[in-house]
Formats: sequence, structure tokens, C-alpha cells
Amino acid sequence: MRREASLALRSGDLGRALEIYRQLQKRMPADPAWPERCAHIYHEMGEKRSELVCLRQALDLQVDAGQVLAAIATCKLILDIEPEHPGTLECLHLLYTEPSMNSGENVPPLVQSAETAAHAAVATAPDGDAPLLELELTEAIPGARAVQLGNAQMGRVTEIPLDETQSGLDPARPLDLGLEGGPVASPSQEKSPLTRATRDEKHRAAREALASTPLFGSLNPAALRELMAKARIVRLEAGAILFREGDPANTLYVVVDGAVVPIAERPTRKRLAVLERGEFFGEIGLVTNQPRNATIEALVDSRLLAIDRRVMWSLIKSQPKLSKVMLRFLRERLIDRHTRTSPFFTAFARDKRSELAREFHLLEVRDGTCVVEQGRTAEGLFILLAGQMRLIDSERDKPLGELAPGDLLGGIPLPGQHPASSSVVASGKCWLLVLDERRLRRIIEANPRLAGLLDEMARGVGE
Repeated sequence: MRREASLALRSGDLGRALEIYRQLQKRMPADPAWPERCAHIYHEMGEKRSELVCLRQALDLQVDAGQVLAAIATCKLILDIEPEHPGTLECLHLLYTEPSMNSGENVPPLVQSAETAAHAAVATAPDGDAPLLELELTEAIPGARAVQLGNAQMGRVTEIPLDETQSGLDPARPLDLGLEGGPVASPSQEKSPLTRATRDEKHRAAREALASTPLFGSLNPAALRELMAKARIVRLEAGAILFREGDPANTLYVVVDGAVVPIAERPTRKRLAVLERGEFFGEIGLVTNQPRNATIEALVDSRLLAIDRRVMWSLIKSQPKLSKVMLRFLRERLIDRHTRTSPFFTAFARDKRSELAREFHLLEVRDGTCVVEQGRTAEGLFILLAGQMRLIDSERDKPLGELAPGDLLGGIPLPGQHPASSSVVASGKCWLLVLDERRLRRIIEANPRLAGLLDEMARGVGE
């Protein structure tokens, strides 16, 4: 029946496809896929009321099944038809995690004045399709402070607080991040409470799932509603290309359902991974003007939620606090990418890697600042979040190359072991993530097996 429905759609026989999907809905009434597909056909037919009825059916089933991202996408489609649809707005409100975050009560006067300054700074931020890197974090985020980095002049490097407790980390506190090798609970092994839950309990379970979803879990009701109003739903048929390597980048995507594959086109065409429901990609395109570094192709019929730079600028200007949310999200995404590939990061247990991400601090670095000086040991493990940096042979005044977002500064993640073979200088303003030597050594002390791994990595580079 599924194959027959697909053939009917490809041949343009919408009525036949709709009939089959209705039959499938009767046979599998708990599966939200069938009313969602009926809604898509009604959309093609221009029958908005019938489309709305099917979307509401799909939304209820998605909440029941805990399919949070699919529910968000369906809310978006419903609000596109009827912007003030009460049931959908209520659903979005119930999906939200912490309503108290939207309250300004009991805020100390000093914090209120800092927030006022942040609003003023963000209000003057660029309009249109500018990369988020043009946002001056030093002015937009309260609590920023100048820090000394190498021989750089004071005021050239600013630490941007992203976590409420980050500045209060005790350098003497053991930080056991757990080396990989122990059993990690699989989501499929956990019993879902949804089968026995009431509707309120189902919304609560979905709310908890949304809270664990990067970016969305931190949005307050007003921001979530604005995001739903301005984000786009993108449908891809199996085999369709979303964008190609080298294309301009200005949009973040979330896989709502289905699956897509990133493909490296050079030197030979190669599939890099499979991105499924709930996974994000393209986030660097929000922050910089760097072109796409891979082609994205739909593995099966898929739906994506597309969030453009213009949407993020609008959200940040209306609620400056969201700049911190976005930056935390980017930090975790970048650290997550390295935890999948770097021998150092993959040593940590998967359920501990988010703790590792929070150990990285964000620095805003001014143009021309030397972050690593040739012949001296680096002061931390750096990852370039946004902007560009140059590698320079300072002794010969010779350029050696450039670093792009996502690059690790230095090959051995243990500051103090090896002097830098080149200087690293900012080309324009940059955002850097840094795990300083003090924190790195604290992690190694709590995880002795890391010392052996780092020695092996050092010997490998030496050879």
C-alpha cells in the first residue's frame, strides 16, 4: 500500500494516494505519519480546512508518541494556515520547559541595568543577512571581562560568560568525565511513560524531551512562538539535494523526520554520516560567511526545519539573552563534532561529553591579536568557533596557512608539552573556545588514563 501510494503521488494521482493513506490511517491509528501525509495532499489540492483537520490529528499523535520536533514542525504548518489557532498555541506553551524564565520579577537592579545595556547594544546590531559574528558580544552579554592571553595587549581578548556557574568553577575540584568503555544507557532500553500517561502527563513528557533538544529547550514562550512564525518547513524527496558543497550558507537545519546524508565532494565523493530525526546541521552558516563544506542529500523522504540568519537576528534583537543560548548551542555542537573524531575527545564517555563542553570558555578576540606565539607553549586548547586566523612563521615573516571555523589550534591537546611551531593571529574579529591549561590538567588528574593517551598522541606527532 505504501508503494502504491508513492507511485500514485509520482504520477500525480492525488486522489488515489489520499485514499490509500486514509486506509493506512484506519489500520494504524496511532501512527501520526498518515494524517500528516493526508494533510500534505490536501495542501497540494488547496483544501486548507481539511489540511488543518489532518494536521491537528497528526499533532495530537506526535505529542502522544513523544515526537517533539515533528510536533513543532506541525505546529508551524498549522499556524501558517491559522496564526492564532488556540489549540496549537496552547500546545506550544505546554511544550515549553521553564515559563519562569520569561519573568522579570526579583531581578536585582544591577542585572536590570546590565540587561538594558545589552538591549541597547543588540539594537544597533546589523540588519538583514549579516553573519552573527558581527554581533559585539562584549557589549551584548552582561558580565564580559578582559583577560590576558600571551603577550596580547590587555583589552584585546574578552571572556564571554555563557554559563551561570562557569566563572565559579573550582580549579581544585576533581572532574571525573568517565573514560569511554563503560555501558551507556540506550534510549531504546528506557521505558517511555507515555503509554500510561494522561494528556497532561504526555505534554509534560514531551516538554522534558524538548528541554533536552539543543536550542529549542532554552527558548521562552515568546521566542518559541516567534521562531515558529518565521522558520520554514522544507520537504525533500529521497535523493533530492538540499545544497551542494561550496554553496553560500546562511541557514541552520533540523531533521524533523526522515534522514539526510552529508557528502564530501572532493577529492572523491564520499558519504560522511547519516543525520536522522532531531539532528542539526549547517549551524556555522549562521555565524560566518563560510560556504557549505559538504553536500546534503535526502536518504529518504524527509522534512526539515530551516532557521535563517534573519530569524536569529530578529530573536536576538527582541531578546538579547538568546545570544547566550545560541552561543552555548554552537559550543556544544562544535565540541560534539570533535568528540566524534578526535582521539582525545572520544576517550570520554558519551554521557559525559556535555560536561566537557561546559569546561570550554568563549573568548572574543580582536583583529590582529596573536593567540599562540611561535616558540612558546600554548596557554590552552583552542577551537575556532567563528572568524578566521592565520598561521605565520614569525621568524621568517612567512604566511603558512589559514584556520577556519571548527579547526583545532595545535595538534597536541596538552599545553606546556611542546612549543608552538608557528604563531596564530586573528584575521578580523574571532570567537574562540578555550580549555585552559588549569582545567585541562584537572581533567587529566581525575582521569589518569588520559596521560597515557596524550603521550601516545605526542609520540605519534613526533614520529
